[in-house]
Amino acid sequence: MQTSFNQKCLFACLVVFVNLSGWVETNISTKIPELELIKDSAKLFDEIKKIEDDNSVVFSRNRPFIGLIQHNIQHILNQLLKELKFGNLREEYWQQLFENTPKSITAEENLIIANAIPLLPSSIIHHCRFSLSKWINEKLVDACKDNQTIFFKVWDFLITTLNGIGPDATESALGESKLEGKIIKQSRNTHIYALNSPIGNLVSSIFSACSSWNLDSSDCSKTLFPRLETSLNSKGEGASHAAVMIALELNFILFHDKNWVKLNLIPLLEPDNLLSESTWQGVMQAKVYKEVIPIIKPHLINCLTIKPEWIWDEKLKKNLAAYVIIVGYFSYGKKKYYSDLELRKLIRCFDSDMLSHALWTFNKILAKDNNWTAFGRHFFINIWPKEIEFQNTNTSERLLNLILESPNNFDDVLKFTLPFLSKVESNSLFLFRLKKASHSKLLEQYPDEVLQLLDKVIGSRIEHYDRYLKEILYELNKIKPIIKNHPSWRRLIEIAEH
Repeated sequence: MQTSFNQKCLFACLVVFVNLSGWVETNISTKIPELELIKDSAKLFDEIKKIEDDNSVVFSRNRPFIGLIQHNIQHILNQLLKELKFGNLREEYWQQLFENTPKSITAEENLIIANAIPLLPSSIIHHCRFSLSKWINEKLVDACKDNQTIFFKVWDFLITTLNGIGPDATESALGESKLEGKIIKQSRNTHIYALNSPIGNLVSSIFSACSSWNLDSSDCSKTLFPRLETSLNSKGEGASHAAVMIALELNFILFHDKNWVKLNLIPLLEPDNLLSESTWQGVMQAKVYKEVIPIIKPHLINCLTIKPEWIWDEKLKKNLAAYVIIVGYFSYGKKKYYSDLELRKLIRCFDSDMLSHALWTFNKILAKDNNWTAFGRHFFINIWPKEIEFQNTNTSERLLNLILESPNNFDDVLKFTLPFLSKVESNSLFLFRLKKASHSKLLEQYPDEVLQLLDKVIGSRIEHYDRYLKEILYELNKIKPIIKNHPSWRRLIEIAEH
């Protein structure tokens, strides 16, 4: 008796493990011929439910409804509508329908499904809100290229129904993130949350339609953009998700309707607007186009000056830092979008992480365009803040990366960046990188400059990499014996040999 009980427990645990591990095969062909012969809709779904609940075969999960969808979608849709007339909602099967619509079905079959959507009660809409909004974006847009009226009818019905249900219906599918059992505090007004929300998908479908249907600017302004305004008035999280998705397409909208951007999007950038964070999240993830820079300039300055609490979101603040450096690069030349003083004032608003990411972006620009002698020098002479408070271990690491990655301009880069360097942490990888073979020629070519650099960034100890420091100093002495008389060399060798 006990053995039998233990076996059952073991079997149950195995089933749970297999399901969690993703080792379960989905069987969609079980009894399809028999099911198609059942004319009574209630009996059909009862039989489907019975087959789905059969767990007698390990590592297999029966989903005959998906098989029926793929075999004859119009028939199964009629059966669902029959059940609806009898008051049987069958919510889980409507969801399976939207989630498993075959790629091979025709536009006409997608339109048949679309025409059924306005017949659905709000409870089904709420249950299927994620899969249905995704289906509209991924399937209905293309199907409605020659039947745009149906798209608008379904879109309007869905957003009205979701907002009628309330904030619960517009929330993102993403929940809270946890680390070691503790909730990680993070903004829900981000692109990833919007992508996984009903309103976010509906807004995305508007832009998909603009692209897929090859609409001109007049058509976009008349038929599609007004629906973006509707989405911005959504309940709960919906408005924020709409703002993110719309702001992400700022460049696209600006091309088609500058006035719409001026009236409906730019005001959202002001820090006191409830949708400001969401809008900045979207704008800062969009590609930087020069036409947009002057439009958002006063709002960016205002935002970084006021520093609302939400600006410290990890991803957003890094995107803001990168943006400032990019527009600084665009401003180097004939057209000054920002003056050097304006850029320096903005950088002074950065925290330590933003300063570090700004230099990371700067390094990427230099590596891509190879223009140290022009923009690089100008940046450190005229833009980067010279105050000590903007020098820390993180910024020093970024500058050291720049120095080591500029072997052809090593002495010149060092000359302009040395005043901005501070001591690095004792576990810095800088010494390891300097000792690597790829940088060994630096010691031969610039022994005095390397010593000057070491003296600037090495404090009173360098615990984890003292071996590399010792080897570098010995190498410098070998290359230039007189260097051992330098006070900096003697200070550093004492640290290395301690």
